[in-house]
Amino acid sequence: MAVQKEIWENYIAKNLFKDDSFLDKAKSKDDFVLQGKVLHIPQSGGAPNIVKNRSSLPATINKRVDTDISATLDIYTSDPVLIENADKIELSYDKMDSVFFDHVNAISNTIGDNALINWAPSSASRILRINSTGTSNQASYLSGQTGTRKPFIADDLKNAFIQMKKDNLPDGEMYALMSFDMYNQLMASLSSSTYRDYMRSIDETKGLVSKLFGFNILVRGSGLIYDNSATPVVKAYGSAGAATDNDAVLCWHKDFVYRAKGDVKFFSQNDRPDYYGDVYSALVRFLAGKNYSTEKGILALVQQA
Repeated sequence: MAVQKEIWENYIAKNLFKDDSFLDKAKSKDDFVLQGKVLHIPQSGGAPNIVKNRSSLPATINKRVDTDISATLDIYTSDPVLIENADKIELSYDKMDSVFFDHVNAISNTIGDNALINWAPSSASRILRINSTGTSNQASYLSGQTGTRKPFIADDLKNAFIQMKKDNLPDGEMYALMSFDMYNQLMASLSSSTYRDYMRSIDETKGLVSKLFGFNILVRGSGLIYDNSATPVVKAYGSAGAATDNDAVLCWHKDFVYRAKGDVKFFSQNDRPDYYGDVYSALVRFLAGKNYSTEKGILALVQQA
């Protein structure tokens, strides 16, 4: 029996971001992907000038000049895996979970890590240092990190909310993604009444998601990591941990970040005589980024010693 590539490709696409649902909290640009490989985004030339009680006519006519942003989607591929008796496995559709779970999970996690890095702000005006006082310092917990850090408390998130409102962002659809360690620090800082109200907003059917200061709280095994430069710089994917690394919370509004998914491919080579079985691998094209070069609508809350 021939392996049905369409079934496996649909399986990969369906389960790709099951455990990284934060990627749904961004504008989808899938419709702007050409041939599954290149992203073309039309960029507005800007809003028109507004005059109150115009006294002279005719008004000056200005032509809006729109631009087009083009970017090639990143390619994520899994290492090939050997599967024996693939036809029998495929006949039992439920076994696809055990066969391709590791592939889908690994690709999804890697895409999620890189998406956060691509969304992470770099300008000093979009980075707030965690500056809590009157509470015990937090012991190191990141790989390679040493010393202590100021804990992440509710006031830090409130400061981010104030900055977001100063940006005149649309109401709703604001998110704050953090590691479980940062989440525990935040919970420890809440008063008993605030904690009680906070817990009432958790919807267990959607995972650990709740609201505080206008932000939908999202928790992930790992979040962003910044170095300790004067203006902190987000660590590149796969970078080794350093003593001065800092955990960070990423805050964003859904309208100001994007994601784009292109090709999802399943590859197979049957009856490999040197492996006495069939070899399979997967490929996903994906890109995430900021909608505006000003990084409006995005903030990072970064630890400090």
